[in-house]
Amino acid sequence: MKNNYWKFIVNFIYWTVICFLLLIAGILTISSFNLSNNISLYTVQSGSMEPTIKVGSLIIVRPQTTYKKGDIITFKSEAEKNLEKPKHPTTHRIYDIKITAKDIYFVTKGDFNKIPDTQLTKKDLVIGKVILDSLCRISDCLRKNFSRIDRTGCYSSNYNHLFRINKY
Repeated sequence: MKNNYWKFIVNFIYWTVICFLLLIAGILTISSFNLSNNISLYTVQSGSMEPTIKVGSLIIVRPQTTYKKGDIITFKSEAEKNLEKPKHPTTHRIYDIKITAKDIYFVTKGDFNKIPDTQLTKKDLVIGKVILDSLCRISDCLRKNFSRIDRTGCYSSNYNHLFRINKY
């Protein structure tokens, strides 16, 4: 009886590690491609949007026809304007909108930053609006939210704590 218990524990740990590695591989694979409907997946690299979006969070971005003050957007720098998938996109909230005869510009600001960005963001540099963001880094989610094991030996969790629909 005790032998079966240890066999179950070893098998459970083995399959948990395998599933975790497959999850990470899947996320990395998906993040390198644009998803359907021009949806893109990015990982937040800085703390400028804390506490709204934490460092390491996965965000899903979708282009919009219009953007409004308060929207959280992901945009390219002027240096990366010709790249389809920029290496260093920025995710900030629209603080103000400036409309000229030729273009629309956004004044952006990270929620953690005290002042708005000095560089205006031209509308054609915007990749899209953040429509879904994870609330925590993957390791935090696994440690905090996947802490219960149900009767079948599978992890169970309240997935509402992992992701939220963007209501900004």
